[in-house]
Amino acid sequence: MMRQRLNQWSVLQDIHNLGEALHIYEKEFRFDECAHLVSSPERLPRLGALQVVLSDRPYYGRELRYFNQAPWWYVCHFDADQQEDIVALLRFQSVDYYCKVYLNGVLVGEHEGYFEPFEFDVTHLLQEKDNLLWVKVWAPWDHEILPRAESMRCFSVKREMVKGTYEHADGFIQRDVNPVGIMGDVELYISKRFAFAQDWNADVQYHPDEGWAEVAVSAQVLGSGNSTLVQGRILDQMGMEVARAEQSTVSGGAVCLRFRLDQPTLWQPWERGEPYLYTVRLTLMNGTERLDGLEKRIGVREVRLERTHEMTRFFINGQAIFLRGTSYFGDVYLSELDFDRYYRDLRMIRDLGCNCVRVHVHVEKEAFYEICDSLGLLVIQDSDFNWDHPTDEKWMERAAAIFGAMVRTKKDHPSILCWVALNEPDLWKIFTHGLLEQTPEDQIMLDTLCVKLMNELKHIDPERPYIRASREEDDLESGDSHTYTGSLAVGTAYPQIQGQTEKLNTEFGMDVPGNIPGLFRDRRIFEALHPVLGELAGYQEYQYRLLSYYIDHYRAQKYAPCSGCIQFMFIDLCPQSFYGVLDFHGVPKRGYYAMLEAFQPLSLLARKTEEGFRILLVNDLLRSFQGTVSYSLCKDGMAICSGAMKTAVGADTSAVVGEVQWVFDPQERLELRLYFAGEDGTSLAERTYRDVFYEFPGMAGQSIDNELGMRTYYFDEAVKERARTC
Repeated sequence: MMRQRLNQWSVLQDIHNLGEALHIYEKEFRFDECAHLVSSPERLPRLGALQVVLSDRPYYGRELRYFNQAPWWYVCHFDADQQEDIVALLRFQSVDYYCKVYLNGVLVGEHEGYFEPFEFDVTHLLQEKDNLLWVKVWAPWDHEILPRAESMRCFSVKREMVKGTYEHADGFIQRDVNPVGIMGDVELYISKRFAFAQDWNADVQYHPDEGWAEVAVSAQVLGSGNSTLVQGRILDQMGMEVARAEQSTVSGGAVCLRFRLDQPTLWQPWERGEPYLYTVRLTLMNGTERLDGLEKRIGVREVRLERTHEMTRFFINGQAIFLRGTSYFGDVYLSELDFDRYYRDLRMIRDLGCNCVRVHVHVEKEAFYEICDSLGLLVIQDSDFNWDHPTDEKWMERAAAIFGAMVRTKKDHPSILCWVALNEPDLWKIFTHGLLEQTPEDQIMLDTLCVKLMNELKHIDPERPYIRASREEDDLESGDSHTYTGSLAVGTAYPQIQGQTEKLNTEFGMDVPGNIPGLFRDRRIFEALHPVLGELAGYQEYQYRLLSYYIDHYRAQKYAPCSGCIQFMFIDLCPQSFYGVLDFHGVPKRGYYAMLEAFQPLSLLARKTEEGFRILLVNDLLRSFQGTVSYSLCKDGMAICSGAMKTAVGADTSAVVGEVQWVFDPQERLELRLYFAGEDGTSLAERTYRDVFYEFPGMAGQSIDNELGMRTYYFDEAVKERARTC
């Protein structure tokens, strides 16, 4: 086997989209005769989103639009150690979004998407010297917008491409950003006579009643010649073989191996045990000669989702689980994310106390899911469908195929808890209310596209749960809610959720700018926020209090009826997108600490009552606890009321520790300290509420700076005054 990374690339823009008519991909093409039709070839320092590689300011600016107004052609010259009797595969890690690949003047294939690895067999086109590889790449802008809803483009544009990294210009992704390019490595893979196709699966089905699991491996052998032997092994975490199977196959033949694991060690979320992983290893043999190999890690676990009009609840390995989570979108340019960045973020997410991550309307790189597997973090995986899309049959067939590619390429990961087919499919109707008349086509997204997606999903991954349409709480194939009272719902305040019940919340949060040193890295962003920088501490304090209030609200309703809450979101995906509790540079905002305090699996929380406050102990762990909860109300650092209560809490449940009578003065600033010690004195949980039950009023208003794609803010005078005193 030989892997040759192709890394000497140049790129040019096909200004009039005439490259194919001009046969630009042929060796005889004369640039000097067509220089007025294409840009000059430019040497690329690396592969990645062209905006990041070629622009000094890739996250906003009208000049970015030219990246998507005409196709790009990548060119690479390379030699190959060609031998007789080989298989040569040209492998792409990812290309965003459409591409055509030409080798030595011949079209070898096309691809649509941005997250899926793909490959082409180029055995019969490969030359020993001077190979010429051309790749045409384009990600065009959309132009169809619902009539009379032009002012709400980000909600009403018909998204032709199945990707969530563009046309989201509501303070999330700037209107001129639309990633394009060869996003990851390109390699030439050469194997003697035979090779495995890189697209393969290892499906795990656990039979808990019988105590065994079946692993069904499907792969494909490429090449020509005599039959070969595929040897399959499953290894435990110590490298010991626990199952084996083998199959003779021929060129182009399908490989189907089945393994039985008796009494397997189960994969568990981190707080419930070990995220145990087995290794599946395939070896392609010709006699005693090893030709090729494949390897991936899998986990054995059972996932179930129960939905009624009263509950939406997940079960892992037969036991209910309360989801404590955050949404993730690490960078609008996925090419900029690597293993180290993913590991940093995911480790911080776990350290917050989260057991779940929602990948919001896009698909991450493979390393993200591998790290979630190893850290024991559950993943709710969205599709790229968001708000509005075309409704013709041809487009929906394309869309279903790309959705199927997401499911097929990611379904072997034990961390993936469920799929989300559509995100907020009817939200555009709410935002365009009064601008449009409702037509029969309004239901096509839900009634037609969703049916196609569900059919694709149930065919490829019938065992795993799904959410049909996120935010459709009353739909028994969905069952989750999104709540932005006190933040995006301008004119409201977060305490207004008091008394509201939700079965499963998958979006809540508050967007605020990061810290001043981070904002100062981009002077234009800094200057645009300059009028409110004096209130920045108040904004961040508001985010802290909102998140703390929301999390306590949902955890106090543990299984009555709430079964989880997922904050939106962990990190800012652009320097000027402020939804995260970390800024774009990874520096925590105040809201980060609210989650750190409130999201631990064993948590103390306080709820205000008419006569004082109630102390609750919430336990998401699978063991019970007994001990003593101490409390003290402090003023100026000194206790003015204190006490202790014996308590016990069962596994995966909550308990009322007790109630304390106290008359709170609305103008009085008190600190409430809670501490839970086990019977042996061991510290089990603690919580401190600074300015306890002191509630901020809602945001007075927000607007969008469309040139920056940035949300701007203003407080009224009453809010400013309270912000200054915190």
